[in-house]
Amino acid sequence: MTEAPRPLTDWFGVELTAGLLADMRTADYRQALDDHGLILIRGRSLTPARQLQLSNVFGKADISPIEALRHPDCPELIVLSASSGEQLPEGDPRGDEVVGSF
Repeated sequence: MTEAPRPLTDWFGVELTAGLLADMRTADYRQALDDHGLILIRGRSLTPARQLQLSNVFGKADISPIEALRHPDCPELIVLSASSGEQLPEGDPRGDEVVGSF
């Protein structure tokens, strides 16, 4: 790998950049999760299909029991947002969505 993952805190989480993702092997993803407990991928837009493919590196993703959180195109993914539904100014991070799986 050409660059190292960046820790999010001293004790939990790691950020993987778009450039780093291109160089990683399956074992690297698993090791990053084992070492840090959480992987954040910033600076890269993943299609739902690619997100699910990446999630399945760690084991088969389950469908969320909370139907309202399920991604409309891929029920194994959940969509979280800090927005309470109000219209937010462009660039306001409260309007960002997080797509993930468990």
